[in-house]
Amino acid sequence: MPPLADLYDVLGVKPGAGADELKQAYRRLAKRWHPDANPNDRAGSEERFKHINQAYEILSDPPKRAEYDALRSNPYGGEDPRRGRTSRSGGPAGGPQPQFQWQGQGMEGGASVDDLFEMFFGRGWGGLDSSMGREQVSSDVNAMAQVPFDLAVQGGPLLVSVPQRKLCPRCQGRGMEQGSRRACSECQGAGVLESQRKLKVQVPAGAEDGARLRVRGGGGDGDLLLTLRVQPHLRFTRQGLDISSHERINLAQALLGCELEVETVHGRVRTRVPSGSQPGTRLRLAGRGVAAGGRKGDHYAEIDVEMPRDLSAREKEIIKLLAVERGWKV
Repeated sequence: MPPLADLYDVLGVKPGAGADELKQAYRRLAKRWHPDANPNDRAGSEERFKHINQAYEILSDPPKRAEYDALRSNPYGGEDPRRGRTSRSGGPAGGPQPQFQWQGQGMEGGASVDDLFEMFFGRGWGGLDSSMGREQVSSDVNAMAQVPFDLAVQGGPLLVSVPQRKLCPRCQGRGMEQGSRRACSECQGAGVLESQRKLKVQVPAGAEDGARLRVRGGGGDGDLLLTLRVQPHLRFTRQGLDISSHERINLAQALLGCELEVETVHGRVRTRVPSGSQPGTRLRLAGRGVAAGGRKGDHYAEIDVEMPRDLSAREKEIIKLLAVERGWKV
């Protein structure tokens, strides 16, 4: 029997990790496994990158994390953590309890990361149809879309592949053949027919990681609830409306000052590095961050000073002279 995927292992954190630790782990791994950063293994990195995003999507949502933790701690119990009652595959209380078989999943064993993501986001979860004794499926559809960093900042159209859910015309959502207890031959008992289609959605300027868009009618018979997962940038990090980058200069530039060209999301900007700048000095480029809601963030260029290595004998003498002049200990 395959095991239940451990989403904490996917992100390399302990089950008790807080929100900040989860976010840091996600950003670190997403940057490491971004397909653009692994051109020699693009297929493998795309799969790893997808699983990292899926794990974070579940664990960063407190209600879904609680549901996952309940399933993770008791995968063989008969209680459905979403409703606190016996699942359709569960047996009577106190007796042997088979493992969960979540509605529509067909999983009588473990679950992969993809399976878990489908559990929490691929299907709706409604109430109980008392006349039929079966769970009704919500007409709204949840999905996740990967959004390039620059597109999230600037805003614009994004083509996404989204699931569609329509009421089964044969059984009208009952999941059973008319006048019978046999599963509907059209929908296999699900009550709905599912498919995929391409849909163009408008990403608003300044969209943040985890933002949710409701697309009316985008889910077939219901709405599409689209969670935006902003991809990490290889150079930039974002905090609200502000963007940061690391800029490397040499020792002479740090000591004497220099002109520096900084890449921003709005293009390249020239700025002045003051003489005597220390490692970690942050240069503020006003209004060069994210523009959203009538406000503009800033871009912060953090200075990294590259120290010289393998000094020649003459260079060492020059440094010693400087040390004597400045009264430094060597």
